[in-house]
Amino acid sequence: MKFATCAACLVAVQVLAVAGAGAAPPKASQPAPAPAATFKAGVELVRLDVQVTNSHGQPIRDLRRGEVQVFESGKPRPVLFFQHIEPQAAPYLDAAQHTIGGEVSTNQGAPRGHLYVLVFDQSHLSPGGALLARKAADRFLRTKLRPGDRVAVYGLPAPGPHLTFTGDVSLAERELMGVHGGAESVGMGGLGAIRVAEAYEILRGDQMVLNRVANGNSKAAGSNQNLLFDVPRETVDNPTVFRELVVQNARTIVSQADQQTRQFLDSLVDLFSSLRLIEGRKTVILFSNGFFDDNVSDQLERVSAAAARSYAVIESMDMNNRTISATRVGGGLGNDRGLEVADQIAPLSALAVATDGRFYPDAAGWIDRSLDSLAAPSQDYYLVGFEPAADATGQRNGYYPVTVKVTRPGAHVSTRTGFALALPPAPGDRRQAINAVLDAPFPEQDVPIRYTTYQLRGSSVDRQRVVLSVSAELPLASPAKSRADVVFVVRDATDGRVAASGTDTFPLPTRAEPGDTRGIGRYHVQFDVPPGDYLMRVIVRSPDGLVGSADRRFSVRPLGGPGVTASDLILGVPRVGHLPVEAVAYASDMLQGFVDLYARVPAQLQDASVDFTLSPLDGRERSAVTIRGQDAPVMETLAGPTRAVEFALPLNGVPPGAYLARARVRADGETVGEVAREVEVRSGAAPAFEVAAASAPGTVDPADVLKGAIVQQYLESVRAAVPADTPIARAANLALSADWNQIEAVLPAAATGDDGGRTAALRGLAAIARHDYRAASERLRAALGLAPKDARLAFFLGWADMGAGDPPGAIGDWRNAITVDPTFVPAYLALTDAYLSLSQPALAEQVLRAGLRALPESPELQARLSRLTQGR
Repeated sequence: MKFATCAACLVAVQVLAVAGAGAAPPKASQPAPAPAATFKAGVELVRLDVQVTNSHGQPIRDLRRGEVQVFESGKPRPVLFFQHIEPQAAPYLDAAQHTIGGEVSTNQGAPRGHLYVLVFDQSHLSPGGALLARKAADRFLRTKLRPGDRVAVYGLPAPGPHLTFTGDVSLAERELMGVHGGAESVGMGGLGAIRVAEAYEILRGDQMVLNRVANGNSKAAGSNQNLLFDVPRETVDNPTVFRELVVQNARTIVSQADQQTRQFLDSLVDLFSSLRLIEGRKTVILFSNGFFDDNVSDQLERVSAAAARSYAVIESMDMNNRTISATRVGGGLGNDRGLEVADQIAPLSALAVATDGRFYPDAAGWIDRSLDSLAAPSQDYYLVGFEPAADATGQRNGYYPVTVKVTRPGAHVSTRTGFALALPPAPGDRRQAINAVLDAPFPEQDVPIRYTTYQLRGSSVDRQRVVLSVSAELPLASPAKSRADVVFVVRDATDGRVAASGTDTFPLPTRAEPGDTRGIGRYHVQFDVPPGDYLMRVIVRSPDGLVGSADRRFSVRPLGGPGVTASDLILGVPRVGHLPVEAVAYASDMLQGFVDLYARVPAQLQDASVDFTLSPLDGRERSAVTIRGQDAPVMETLAGPTRAVEFALPLNGVPPGAYLARARVRADGETVGEVAREVEVRSGAAPAFEVAAASAPGTVDPADVLKGAIVQQYLESVRAAVPADTPIARAANLALSADWNQIEAVLPAAATGDDGGRTAALRGLAAIARHDYRAASERLRAALGLAPKDARLAFFLGWADMGAGDPPGAIGDWRNAITVDPTFVPAYLALTDAYLSLSQPALAEQVLRAGLRALPESPELQARLSRLTQGR
């Protein structure tokens, strides 16, 4: 799945402005995070969901990272990841309106209910117990499932129900009809039938049970009753030989029972493995009579490990009927029923304890009350992540004990008793994980995401341009892991068809946010869709497998009508150089922004005007400030005439707080449209890192170009163009991992044709990485000579020449890139800043207007022109 538009162009501003705000250094007054608390990509992370309550059993919601301690096998491990997962305080529909239908969409506080997994152990449920469990589950679904909850139903082992998560209660009820029970308390061996519990006792060495069963079978054998074959009289009359036959018979019955139990436990492991890719705490309600665990300890550990990997909590329902008295088989007295049940339910209890669940003894006697209690617990919990010790990472087939403590007095901690590491990811795991998140019942919350959309006019009357702007909290970049995955899918809200989609990568942050171990990564892309209503899901995945997703519902207006129409209001662009997720302005500065006006003919735009109003969100209209926008010249585009209307509002005297910026469009003496967007006004001046992001790129190290999407895409194209086992492919892989030092040693001494151009380009980029700009210039120039139609090589060469102290040469290189590809936005931006560094604003403006003639709807070029012409 690839973009239909140039994703690299839309993140180019980050490359040219210190790789985005996330790449700027922290202020000098802020101490750097302690090394032990730094969460960098490449660190393998074990995540635990931890519930913390006070002495009254109420959730503690203000826990801090420093109050949490993690011990692996008794040894402390540093907490690298800490996130509070809160249930939505508002009703489900209200929360959905805020997080999905709001101006900014987010997965924090997004509506999500419980994830219930109903598992029926069909091998160890009697027919009567299966009927009781099925009816109780049906009542639970009808009376306790809330609008936000989802349920899955499985009967194990197959055949039986197999229903993935759904909110359709009627569908789940129909699936329950397939539950059946096949438990047998009596086993059949070559000597005859005995109780399964007796067979286990015999193999455990219980001589009393052996004698009792042998005596009973001996009598039956004498009369040829209850036997599958005749036993010779001399065998029946020899107690020693006959007892050995009984032991062999017990061994056969135990083997059959063990095989049945292993089949169930293996199917449970497979189920948990399939649930692993669906984030969130899963309540697994296991209905079973239990089983004997004498010979299945390895399988039980595998179940606990699989549950740990999938964040599954097992709630075990003991479905034994305590009213059944001890039975006789073939004249035997049978085991005491209470001891037999206790033996069988022990593994059910162990699974519940190991996964931080609960065990419900004698649940068959109060099944409705048992199930009702599962719907009560709060979903308020913490995600705690730590780096496991080397022993765990070296051997991944084990289950390692872990303890979580909280230093706050009176706090009670509930979490699982251990963890298991997944196997190293296979090449398809990354794609599989993303596909699972696309189909997940709820947004995933491991990576906090915020995003919004802006609407501009598209390239044709029937399609409109949508700009997607995303910010995500991510681990800091490391030498080995420097980029995160991003995927978006846009579906028509009426029929569910995919209207737009894309997959890409973007740089991980290099600077942590104050008080956190993570930083903010940013991503932007644009796509065209027809007017209508849409549902979008955006997914961000860090290199460590942390995933976040968020849903959004938005509408796209038709902008090709007969009259004057307007784009969305865009705020704050002149400062940060890209469309922000949330607009922020500072009281000592100005609030800047613009609106594009569209029409059928230029004359319609001559008398059009825009008034901008800033008013508090608390509704105090008397505090509103209104100014008239400044008109730019009318421009002709392929889609029709357009004109930008800009404004700059001084914020002196404006109290900090939340405001609504509104643009009211008037034409022919009437209001023809109104667009608005929220903005936060903060006191003081912009932080130093934001000012640095807005500074002239002439002060930026040209090597920062290596962090941008353009270099990454070029490297990926090189890798895709050559066989995987060639030196050029290996060099491209090293470059994609930011391991530039090894590239010279990998590349061949000489190459010709296309391979020669790729070799020279890789050597040139490696020279940029070590700041040897003269060598970089020579090699990139040679590469461009072999591939003169590749605008990216001309773009890289411009940065090499700029680093070598040759601004005129860089200007020529970037002009060459534009000539080769007139839609190459990064070259326009770089050329603009080069002219500004030479105090040539008129030439810089000329470049931007030339770019807008080729790309009239480019928000980057519009924003840069607005910034350049502001205040004239």
